[in-house]
Amino acid sequence: MAANNPSVWASVKLFLKNPQFDSTMQYFLSQISQFGVQVQAQLTTLSSASGLATILNGSSLLLSTALESSLNDLGSPAGNSSINTKSAAIVVARLSWTTAANWTLTISNLTLGSIVLFRLQNVSGAGRTFTVTANTPASVAYSPINVFTSAAAAVNLTGGAAIANNGSITAIGITFTQGGTPALIMIGYAV
Repeated sequence: MAANNPSVWASVKLFLKNPQFDSTMQYFLSQISQFGVQVQAQLTTLSSASGLATILNGSSLLLSTALESSLNDLGSPAGNSSINTKSAAIVVARLSWTTAANWTLTISNLTLGSIVLFRLQNVSGAGRTFTVTANTPASVAYSPINVFTSAAAAVNLTGGAAIANNGSITAIGITFTQGGTPALIMIGYAV
């Protein structure tokens, strides 16, 4: 019997003095065998190039950007800002808002499974509302984009977050699918 082939387990015959126990064990061994075959099939699928690509970027095609990063130091922009992540696996954004207005940061082509880190700073002279929106390469909007801070409950940045003058939000998180909708959940701190 080949120990590494779980389908062989079903052929094991037990001959015990208790026929009812023997029957139960035969059924149990057949279930283990079926489970083993399913696990082998999943491992084979996941270890293929297509399976690895699906893990890395949610597509059966391995994109060259699946292992790249998108590093964005936007400085002090004069208005709403946009970042095209080009499906990068790691996205970093920093900006220091100096304009006397509320603003929106739009992140496009953000793939599922991406790690996102940002620092949003308000040095405009007054409290401002910061809004962050994002979409997938297929133009599906992320909702929510939640930041959990030690100072408060989760803040959904798609609806805007108030940040005091000389305050900031620094957060890190990951994108995933929540109830069939892309979501970005982050932990961080606000000052």
